[in-house]
Formats: sequence, structure tokens, C-alpha cells
Amino acid sequence: MNKGNAKSYNSKQRLFEALIYLIENDDYSLITVSQIASHAEVSRVTFYRNFKTKEDVIKFKIQEII
Repeated sequence: MNKGNAKSYNSKQRLFEALIYLIENDDYSLITVSQIASHAEVSRVTFYRNFKTKEDVIKFKIQEII
């Protein structure tokens, strides 16, 4: 994996972990992209560089498992 891909994967993983943490503590429908990015300690730009929606964050992990 090259440096760019590793950085992108790391950001995606952090965003996924942040979303899971937030789901454990709040209703999914109330969670915002800003909250996910903030908890992952990345910018909203980084979120949108990797995903279109918060549903895409979950799809990323499902694809990885499959």
C-alpha cells in the first residue's frame, strides 16, 4: 500500500470507529457528519474526500469484511 492509500485507509478507519462510538451513545439519525469528523479528529473535507454519506462509512467496513 502506498503512502496515499495508507493515509486514506487510516482516515476511513478512524471515521468508521468514530461513527461506531457515536452510535453507541446516540441515535443514528441524530449523528451528523460534523460529529463524526470531530470525533475522528479529521476535517469535514477529509470525510467528504472519502465518503458521500454516513451510510457509506458503514458500507466501507462491510466491503472490507466481504
